[in-house]
Amino acid sequence: TGKDTEDNEKKSYPTLLMHWQRGSDLALTSIFGLALNLDLWGRQEEALLCMLSEISRRYGNITGGQLLRRQIPIQSFLDLIRSRLEFASPKVGERLATLLRYMLLASLSHTKNISIGEHDIHACCSALSDLPLGSVGTHVIFHSWSAILDWCNDTDNSAEDEEHMMNVCRKLGRNLMMSQYHDVVAPMLLSRTVFCGERSMSGFIPDKSKQSSESLVEEKETPQQQLLNQPNWRSHWRMVLSLFAWVTSIAGPEGVIAAKAVG
Repeated sequence: TGKDTEDNEKKSYPTLLMHWQRGSDLALTSIFGLALNLDLWGRQEEALLCMLSEISRRYGNITGGQLLRRQIPIQSFLDLIRSRLEFASPKVGERLATLLRYMLLASLSHTKNISIGEHDIHACCSALSDLPLGSVGTHVIFHSWSAILDWCNDTDNSAEDEEHMMNVCRKLGRNLMMSQYHDVVAPMLLSRTVFCGERSMSGFIPDKSKQSSESLVEEKETPQQQLLNQPNWRSHWRMVLSLFAWVTSIAGPEGVIAAKAVG
């Protein structure tokens, strides 16, 4: 009826308005010209964390991921993290992982252009070849993949949603195999702990020029405090291994060969 149509249109207004706000030139300029302009924030990690928290809150969904993915390639996003946020805290990494998660979900959900998802997963695997375990970049990539798999395993959905989730899961597994995660990337990361296992990640580099002589004699953090303030390479190693086990289980004979080679 006409009344039902009018009610449906009224319900869609907030959604449309939010979409226009998030996709406006002003909003996107604020993200890429202000929030992700790391030269502006310098060593002020609290300010950066505040901005990333707002971005992840507003764009932490598939629609927001689509908007961000149209504006920045995954490769450029990962290069930004790898080159400028190497010493950021896990809190910053969690916000970045949320953004990467929904950007990847948007590309993996694309039905017309399958190659977008292939390129994005390949970019993640290429970035991992230069990132040590315990780094913020590794933290962001593996937590975003883990969140996608958790989302795909959510059973409280309709049959249509479950089919879509299964398609995303299949695409993720296939793209990981095409990017040689199971026979090149994962074995390399699992053996890299010999070199980089005890790499220390402790927040932004402090500005020594502003330190007073009194601050130089402050107590050092205990190992327990350091583990709370930095990504843990051991948890990353376990995530690499669990994802490796999943990919090899769906890779067929190639997965069996890769698993035997790793031991």
